[in-house]
Formats: sequence, structure tokens, C-alpha cells
Amino acid sequence: MMELAFAVGMRGEPEPGLASLQAAQLGGAAESLQNAIGFSSWMKTHPITEAMLQYIRSRVDEQSWEEALAAGRALTEEQAMALAYRVGEGTLS
Repeated sequence: MMELAFAVGMRGEPEPGLASLQAAQLGGAAESLQNAIGFSSWMKTHPITEAMLQYIRSRVDEQSWEEALAAGRALTEEQAMALAYRVGEGTLS
């Protein structure tokens, strides 16, 4: 799911700010699911993904980013999967 978060954020559609917030939600959900199973992704510390994340975050204000990240972290597994599906289908606004 973290890969989807990066893809959505870098895609920047339908609008860059919205894409960044969707990426934050997906990233928060992925982080929560990974923490639940004790998984630590190499993506968290890789220089390329750090640069991508900084770029995605730069398109929205800090408060909006943190709120979207927290909303993603609060999702259940089923809700996280539904979010990923909606974003993939382009039906999340």
C-alpha cells in the first residue's frame, strides 16, 4: 500500500494538493498496517523515497498533511483496503 501512496502522490491527479492528501491517507494506513505486523519497510529510509515524500508533502500545508496521515492511521484494515480501491478507481475526493 505504501507503493500506491507514492504512486498517487507523484501522479498529482486529479489535482496535486488532493493527490498529496490521498497519498498521506494511504501512507498512514500503510504505516498502521505495517506496525501491526511488525514490518519495517526499506522505503522509510531510502533517499529516493525520502525525496519523493518531501515533494508530495510540499504541495499541502503541514496541518492538512498531518490530519490526512492521522485519518489514514485510524482506518481498520477493511477501511484501508476500501480507501486503496477508491483511490485506484479515482472515486475519492
